[in-house]
Amino acid sequence: MAGWSINKKIMKSFVTFRCANDFFYFPKDRPADQLTNRQTIRPTMIITDTQIFALQIPFKSQFSHHPAVQNTSESLLVALADDEGNTGYGECTPRLQITGETLEGTMAGLNMILDSWDGFELNTIHDVAWLLDGTEGLERAPSVRCALELALFDLLGKNTKQYVFDMMGELQTEMLYYTAVISGETPTVIESFARKAAADKVRQVKLKVGNDAKINHQNLVLIQEILGESVEIRVDANAAWTLDEAVEHIKGLAEAGVFHIEQPLSPGGREQWLVLKKRIASEVKICVDESVCTYEDAVWLATRQAVHGFNLKISKHGGLLPAFDVYEQAKENGLFCQLGCQEGETSILSAAGRTFAFLTGDMRSCEGSYGTLLLEEDLTAQPLQIGFQGIGSLSEIQRAYGLGVAVDLSFVDPYLVKIL
Repeated sequence: MAGWSINKKIMKSFVTFRCANDFFYFPKDRPADQLTNRQTIRPTMIITDTQIFALQIPFKSQFSHHPAVQNTSESLLVALADDEGNTGYGECTPRLQITGETLEGTMAGLNMILDSWDGFELNTIHDVAWLLDGTEGLERAPSVRCALELALFDLLGKNTKQYVFDMMGELQTEMLYYTAVISGETPTVIESFARKAAADKVRQVKLKVGNDAKINHQNLVLIQEILGESVEIRVDANAAWTLDEAVEHIKGLAEAGVFHIEQPLSPGGREQWLVLKKRIASEVKICVDESVCTYEDAVWLATRQAVHGFNLKISKHGGLLPAFDVYEQAKENGLFCQLGCQEGETSILSAAGRTFAFLTGDMRSCEGSYGTLLLEEDLTAQPLQIGFQGIGSLSEIQRAYGLGVAVDLSFVDPYLVKIL
């Protein structure tokens, strides 16, 4: 066990050690097998049943971003049952353009792993971490790992009557302010989203942009007129530009007052970020999304100061623990982080994102928790979704033990297909 260190930024009550390409978190002053008092006095939890579901929920409105237009969600759910009648749920959102994963490949990976997990015994987060670390191939399958980790954490929380955030560390905040994301192919759609954001008095807005600089500028001016100067606006190019195009687009956006640009370049080729940073104005901040998926991506970009920030997403990193690894690299090297989400996440991934943001406490911005603002249905009677001013509170993930979501699959039954 090499590389012990106290993780002061993430979880002040935890000690971190490095082993086999993963960081694990343990209470600083107690043995690893004594995460909570309850966990040390109860019998071992035994997994008795596993299920996999594919989920496609229609969107209430079309979601446009480079290079795709989406009308439905696309995710996978994992359900794990224990010997006391509890069920834990996990979710992942495989995206070929981000992690190279497909829905079919992720299904196959989950099926293969879960087929060998019936009867497995767990008692602590320590057990979960070692189980996942010891499962071959998960380092190359972040979506598979994410769904499994969240389901295991959710089940363990329900089994021990705890919230996942309490099992993992010390809260750094109990209130989040979420971003409104504006996407659309016509000025009418853009205006509608902007007026909704203005009515809700959100503090931050992200505008999806593309290759046409004129249209980008028109959309930006439109939402600036509606929202006023008090709302921070950033843009997301979703890897739409070449290096030379990015320099020109960013120059125009900076002149219009936008200084936070997300993923202007394609994920291929890390050296391009060093070149771009040298060619743009110093006040412009570049945040990467598709280019920072793995721990190795984070180390390379952060140690070279190739960008200014990381957009962290629970599914693309492989769950909460790997997301903390990436976060730690950013903070050690002076980069900011924001919480992102995949379009169409249900309340399960939204709850995981909130858990992460409450434990870190310093996300520059937060996305997600859109619930039935975007989806026709969510898998709970009380979907996690942002409120007035984009507020997301801790109390909303205290509605059930585990991740905090009281899952009821009957709400999404028409859109659910059982795989295993």
